[in-house]
Amino acid sequence: MKNSFMMSLLLTLSFALFPIKKVMSNSNDFGNWKGDIKALSNQNFRHRFELIGEIFILDATGKKLITKGREHRSWRIGGQSQSIESNWSTKLDGYPEVAIKHQWKISPDNTLTAKIQQYDSMSRGNKRDDVKVGKLISETEKVLENFSELNWIAFQDKNYRVVVRFTPVLNDEESIQTYKDMPLSASDLVVTDNQGYMWTDNLTFEGKYVGIITHRGELVLSFSPFKNAKEIGFAKDNEMEVNPEGKLMIKLRSNTSFLPHNLKAKVFGFYNPKIKTARASSTKSFSTDREDSLASHINGN
Repeated sequence: MKNSFMMSLLLTLSFALFPIKKVMSNSNDFGNWKGDIKALSNQNFRHRFELIGEIFILDATGKKLITKGREHRSWRIGGQSQSIESNWSTKLDGYPEVAIKHQWKISPDNTLTAKIQQYDSMSRGNKRDDVKVGKLISETEKVLENFSELNWIAFQDKNYRVVVRFTPVLNDEESIQTYKDMPLSASDLVVTDNQGYMWTDNLTFEGKYVGIITHRGELVLSFSPFKNAKEIGFAKDNEMEVNPEGKLMIKLRSNTSFLPHNLKAKVFGFYNPKIKTARASSTKSFSTDREDSLASHINGN
């Protein structure tokens, strides 16, 4: 008993003389950026830009976070396009449908403009990429300042608030190179576009210059610049994304990689919608290693 009393007394004196300090999370960070600040080129901005979409449920004041929705989306600008255009519809139990059409445009001076339109409903049309919208509820168009996020209040009542958050991100710079001497090869290639069409789903080729002719038109591609071609997209691993004209986005996915691991290459080429096969099930292709013989293959020859 005496020993226990002495131990308690010692502990009490220790806490009195040496009180325990509150542990706080603290961090001190110092940086030193030397050299000139290089302005971001418009092309580099477009290649690195990514948009993240998330949904949050808060209390009616918007100050207390209740939970985060399961929906998470990301969008990127492909090829030579200057904008992202997307329809996003999601349904949360107990809440009205969140149906939003949004457009993000990067101007030549690197200004980022957002246009948001919310509808009371949104559904698929007869074709995969056709969308039917209901009544327009609200809309806005604004130029973003400080490269900041955009919080859109999609629904609010006396208890809850549903917020759709769009966050612009500038990804780390990824080097996109021109590989003039690298052949373009693919196996069991699947080609689709953003208008809901399947170009082909079983194509194999190899050559410095390749061409695909389907019911959707003629697409000529190469990792090397050539006459009448322009830079239309990029390839990485087993995927290629090209934007040959306007809003048309074409995706190519091969069973084998287009490039060695971690390489990203510029893709050059052109698209001719007038040269096409008679049937959707019909596909032609060609390949050559010589640019001077390319003319004999293109334009349906």
